[in-house]
Amino acid sequence: MIARFLAGRAGARLAGTLHSPAAPNTLLRRVPGPAGRTFTQEPAGAGGGRAPAPKRSEAPTVRQAVGWLTRHPDNLSSGQALRLKRILADCPELADLRRHISDFAKMMKNLEGHLLPRSIKAVGGSELPPLHSFARNLYKDFDAVTADLTLPYSSGMAEGHVNRVKFLKRQGYGRASFDLLRRRVLLTP
Repeated sequence: MIARFLAGRAGARLAGTLHSPAAPNTLLRRVPGPAGRTFTQEPAGAGGGRAPAPKRSEAPTVRQAVGWLTRHPDNLSSGQALRLKRILADCPELADLRRHISDFAKMMKNLEGHLLPRSIKAVGGSELPPLHSFARNLYKDFDAVTADLTLPYSSGMAEGHVNRVKFLKRQGYGRASFDLLRRRVLLTP
C-alpha cells in the first residue's frame, strides 16, 4: 500500500528532485560509471554555457523510502535520517503518512488496542486515500484487530506450522499421495 502511494502522487513529487538546477525544465540523466555505479549528468547544452552545477544526490527508490518510513527512527543511520527528513520536507503527504505509521506502530508495540477507534478516525480525516481503504478493512474485523492489539497472545506458532504444512504439500504436488504427505508432516521437524 505504501509502495503504491509512493509510486503515485508522492512519487511524482519525489521525481521532481532530479531536475537540473541549471536548467529546471530538463531532467538529469543517469550515466553508468565504473564498478556498476551510476552518476547523474545534465544533457548536452542544458547548462547554457555555464560551469557545470554541482550534482544532486539521486532520489531514493520506492523500496528505500518505504524502508525509511516503516523503520523505527533509532534504527536509521544518520544519512538515511537526513534523506528521510528532506523527503518529508518536500512532500507533506509523506510526512502525514509517517505520523500515521508511527502512531500505529506504537499502538502495536504497547498493546494499546483501546486507541484503535481514535486512530481510525484520524486516518479517515487525512487526505490519503490508500489509508482510507486500510481503515475500512480494519472496521470489517474490528473485534479481532482490537483483541490482537490488546492481548499478549500470538498465533505465530500455529501460523508457522500451517506455513510448513503448505510448503510440504507444494513440494509433493502431483507426485505424492496423501499418505506420503501425512508421513512428511508427522516426521519432518
